[in-house]
Amino acid sequence: MKHEKTLKILQNIISSYEELRLTATKNQLTYKDKYGAVVMLRVREEGIVVAFGRSAKLQEKFSMLQGNGKVVRHLTFQTVEKSDEKLLRELIDESLVLGIEKAEMKRMKGCFR
Repeated sequence: MKHEKTLKILQNIISSYEELRLTATKNQLTYKDKYGAVVMLRVREEGIVVAFGRSAKLQEKFSMLQGNGKVVRHLTFQTVEKSDEKLLRELIDESLVLGIEKAEMKRMKGCFR
């Protein structure tokens, strides 16, 4: 596979988060927490696409994110440098927080019914 080394590095970084569980399909690796999808990896000719669930809300802080869907934004990696790892961890951390915030807002709304 053309981007096998990059995929392994990304998998190792993401797998270091104990709260994330991996589910795999033929086309995608999805890492989820108890609130839903956090990070998805897809192998493409141009590199490894790393998509972040809930990341549309992160577009302002992380302007390098690509995409225009309602929920997901992505980055494409050909290689992974130390600065990329730092960015990846920041994005995962922020995505995890967004999941908790969404669940707490839903829970709090239920208290007022």
